[in-house]
Amino acid sequence: MYKFCCGFGHREYFEDLEECLKREIYFAIRLGCTTFYTGGMGTFDRAFAAAVRSWKKQFPHIRLILVIPYLTKELQRNKQEYERLYDAIVKPAVLDSVHPKYAISKRNRWMVQKSTVVIAYNRVAFGGAYEAIQYAKSQGKAVIQIPAFSIVGQLLDKIPLEISARSEILFKIMSRIDEKDAHALERHSRQKKFAKDTMGGELMFADEHFLTLFMQAMKELEEEKARKLQKS
Repeated sequence: MYKFCCGFGHREYFEDLEECLKREIYFAIRLGCTTFYTGGMGTFDRAFAAAVRSWKKQFPHIRLILVIPYLTKELQRNKQEYERLYDAIVKPAVLDSVHPKYAISKRNRWMVQKSTVVIAYNRVAFGGAYEAIQYAKSQGKAVIQIPAFSIVGQLLDKIPLEISARSEILFKIMSRIDEKDAHALERHSRQKKFAKDTMGGELMFADEHFLTLFMQAMKELEEEKARKLQKS
C-alpha cells in the first residue's frame, strides 16, 4: 500500500535533522515505501536524500528519484554526478507546458499526488514547502511532521507490532492531532533527547496528551480486531 514517499522542507535551516530524518525514512520503509521522491533544491532536500541513501545498503530495493521542474545548466554540466547520486531523474510530462515561474509549485503537487507518505519540515506559514505540505494534508496523505512526530516513531519502535498495526496507530494519532498538539510534541521531543542523553539511553515519554492519543489508537485497533474475529 505505502509505495511512494516524498519530503518537503526549508531550503535553509540551522537545526540538526540528520538522525530525525533517518528515523522517519526508516519508518517509511517499514510502512512499505520503496520509492522516495525529492526536489533536490535546498538543504532539506539534500538531507532527505542523504537519509534515504543511508538505508540503501540495508534495503537495496529502495529507490531515490530526483524530480526536476525544468532542465538546468547545472544538471547538464554535472549529469554523471547526478546520475550517481540518484536512481533516476524525471521531469513530469505535465510540466512540459508550464511556465518556469510556476513549475516548482506544479512539480511539488505532482510529487504529493504520487505519494502516500509525506515527510515534512516547516516552521513558517508561507513558502513552497508550506504550500506543498498543506496540499498534502488536503489530499489525505499521511504527513509525518518532523521533529514533532519523531517521538511517534521512537515509541512505535519499542512496541512489538506488525507493520500494518504500526501504520494504523500512526494514522489514528495523526488524524487527531492539531497544530497546538504538534508544537507540544515538538517541545517534548526536545526534552526526550535531553533525557536520552542523560539517562543512559532510556527514552521517556511523559507527554500525557500524546500517550492518551496513543492508548486510544491501541484500544481502537484491538476493538477492530475483535469485531473482525466475531464476523469470521
